[in-house]
Amino acid sequence: MKVLLLAYLLSSGADAITTHYALNHGGREVMWPTQNPWLIDGLTAGQAAATTELVSKLHRSHPRLAITMGVISVVIRGAVVVSNIHQLRKS
Repeated sequence: MKVLLLAYLLSSGADAITTHYALNHGGREVMWPTQNPWLIDGLTAGQAAATTELVSKLHRSHPRLAITMGVISVVIRGAVVVSNIHQLRKS
């Protein structure tokens, strides 16, 4: 479970980095209602912390569900990072 949570936090960090970089280089954020990269970094960090805490607590009572949610979260964050990189390469 620790490896899964670490993978999620790393993918969240990669999302924040690529989003911040894209916004500073002419990109546009479509998920959040703001274009301020620092605010988006804070929102992403808060979301990552809340998800990590939720999955950790859920793992005690429903381990398979927690692992499934963790894997889905990593995949979604990974897809966002790939999308960010793709948008950067287009510009």
